[in-house]
Amino acid sequence: MKAVVMGVWGVLGVAWALVAQGEPEPSTMVGRYDMRNADIHYQNPRSGVSLNTAQTRQLVLKLYRSEALNQAEVVEQLQLDGSENRGAGFMTANPYYPRYQGGAIPLPAPRSVQRGGERVLNPEGYADSTEGYRLVDGQSEYFQQAIVSQWFSDVSHGKAAAAEVCAVKFVDGEQYRLQTFPSAAAADAAGWTITHQYHCGSCSTLKDLAVYIGIPDQTTPIRACTKQGRGQISKLDEVKQCIVEAVGFTAMCAESWAYNGIHTGRECAGDCMRSYGRDALLSPLLRGVYNTMIKGEFSACPADVESDDPQLRATLQANGCPLANEQTGKLNACLWCDEKTSGPGFKYTAARTRRGSGLLSAIPRPNDRLFYEADHTAYFELTK
Repeated sequence: MKAVVMGVWGVLGVAWALVAQGEPEPSTMVGRYDMRNADIHYQNPRSGVSLNTAQTRQLVLKLYRSEALNQAEVVEQLQLDGSENRGAGFMTANPYYPRYQGGAIPLPAPRSVQRGGERVLNPEGYADSTEGYRLVDGQSEYFQQAIVSQWFSDVSHGKAAAAEVCAVKFVDGEQYRLQTFPSAAAADAAGWTITHQYHCGSCSTLKDLAVYIGIPDQTTPIRACTKQGRGQISKLDEVKQCIVEAVGFTAMCAESWAYNGIHTGRECAGDCMRSYGRDALLSPLLRGVYNTMIKGEFSACPADVESDDPQLRATLQANGCPLANEQTGKLNACLWCDEKTSGPGFKYTAARTRRGSGLLSAIPRPNDRLFYEADHTAYFELTK
């Protein structure tokens, strides 16, 4: 999912690059990060493209200075109902409300993967693998609006929405337009450059892509912002502004992250507290509240299955052990709750995710397909 979806306060812990001493040039800043000090390397495994640090920094700054001419138009095309639990002054609607109720939409297909020519259901081994809805007394209850629920169902069943791509085309200097195409072939034939899988949304801009590449692990700043919200709708604006200032997302993209974080806080508080208090002998829930809310520690270590790869183990430790099983990619209870309750709404509205953009993630997900056709070196000429 969101590439992660990292809107919840308990998602991966990462040490983020701090602003350098002194007064940096504003043109080098992405949020609170100075790209002059960023240890970043963009690579595209499918195409073989690999940039060094200097080239990646150059790419990020070029992306960040670019301007989408039709972001608002793209968001309007999502046709979300904007009447319920909308943030004060928000330009985007809350994708999670009003929640769809009814049986007209086919339930999303269960998670699966092809192995040895066979389809394996629920490869991660979740006790409850439903996504986007839950079953209560045999009836389905959805976590998002009808249009989002329909889209997620269509994608899971491999319908037309699953083949869509978002592409860009520069029209004047650093200005460009975004457009959804029915397929990668259609975008290529029209002369547009694919920027991510599925339709365009609030985070499809190249400026938001710059944040994804320039700040590979956004967990610490995003988590700090969403923690302020404590699952309260009234805190949406506060969370949004915090996200904009911390990582530099566009306002509309930050709204999608704020909606996601608040929604996950409301739906997953219990699971997250237990995940981050798992070492407690008597009450993991109380220990989790103490660890996260008072001590500010977000660690779900140790993972249930130890890794034989020391580098992977070090990465997982640094990120708070997000996995319950490194071999299958099974997420801990907190991240999985975020994925299944908030994931569809985020992916529909924000549209851009790390995996959908062909960007590597700190969370190993062996059953996820990376959409590497999105080659982000194709927008500009880069110096060596």
